[in-house]
Amino acid sequence: MGASADHVTFQIEGHTKCRLAVDEIQSIRFERSRTTSPIDLKHNGLKGSEVALGEPTGEEQAAPDGRGRYRLYRHGAIYYTPQTGAHVVHGPIGDRWLDLGAEHSELGYPAGDEMTWPDGRRGMTFEHGTIICDQHDVPLVEISAR
Repeated sequence: MGASADHVTFQIEGHTKCRLAVDEIQSIRFERSRTTSPIDLKHNGLKGSEVALGEPTGEEQAAPDGRGRYRLYRHGAIYYTPQTGAHVVHGPIGDRWLDLGAEHSELGYPAGDEMTWPDGRRGMTFEHGTIICDQHDVPLVEISAR
């Protein structure tokens, strides 16, 4: 933005977008556009699905390792890294992952959403393995060789 005694000029990336006479301007307000994070996009995409995380219990945070981000909700969490994307962690699979140390565990970050196989088992892939729940909701951990 530039100004002289009688004109105000608005520029974006060096190109003039608008030039107004000072006496035409009543007020100027600046707002930053709010970008939606991948975690918020994931949560918004869940509306109407089987997965109901509920409302957030806090703000989105950086994971302690500095690589990922997460946000906690009433009934689970969403974890994100640029490499893995944003994925919901909840229920027995999420509880087991948290018990193992979450992103600090040998499994690493979630790499896919929970899915159900035709035989009724549910599973979720992580960077270095899988957690599978049997028909009795007992989570079994499989670590991949690194």
